[in-house]
Amino acid sequence: MLIIFDLDNTLIDRNSAYLEWFRHWYTTTRQNSTVDNKLLTQIMNVDNNGECDPIEASNRILSLIDDKITTAKEYWEMSEKLIDFICPCKEVNQFLDTIPHHHKIALLTNGSVKRQEKKLKNSALDKHFDLIQISEKVGFNKPHPAAFESIYHQFNMIPDECLMVGDSEINDILPAKKLGMKSVKVSGFLHNDENRSIADVSINHVTELTSYLHDQC
Repeated sequence: MLIIFDLDNTLIDRNSAYLEWFRHWYTTTRQNSTVDNKLLTQIMNVDNNGECDPIEASNRILSLIDDKITTAKEYWEMSEKLIDFICPCKEVNQFLDTIPHHHKIALLTNGSVKRQEKKLKNSALDKHFDLIQISEKVGFNKPHPAAFESIYHQFNMIPDECLMVGDSEINDILPAKKLGMKSVKVSGFLHNDENRSIADVSINHVTELTSYLHDQC
């Protein structure tokens, strides 16, 4: 089996890193300021687990905090420093180490090469994969079918031999299902994920995939 993993909010807790960056940025740029939970919830609602238009979301967030000085472009560029708040997760790294060797492991992630490679380095995940595919490098963003096809073609496999593991219904689960791949939804890192998934299996944390893989053997 070829197991294709998403990165953000699947293998790494991107949302927690974003919140930590926001707290740091907000409190260091506003003396004697604190961040209450209500504001954080509003921020995460706008951010929508990272699946948002960056400029539109930045404008809405700046409006929420009554910031009339910072531009949306400046805010978005600064928010990319969330990467500095990503650190290794022992459980995830151990899990990837224990995946049986007869399975092939690939990573499929949207974003820039520089940004996603730094996330992989900070989380110590870069050593685990037989193939790492970043959208900027290959020219296709998920959910475009070519992003998935280019991976399983490199392993000379067909969709029925592949498993997509991700957090996004739109970018991971739906396109994988349309191609005929099996799918697992990982929802533990998500904010406000209340909709029923169309994935074959839904789990809270990627380490729970162990029992599913065991059943497939």
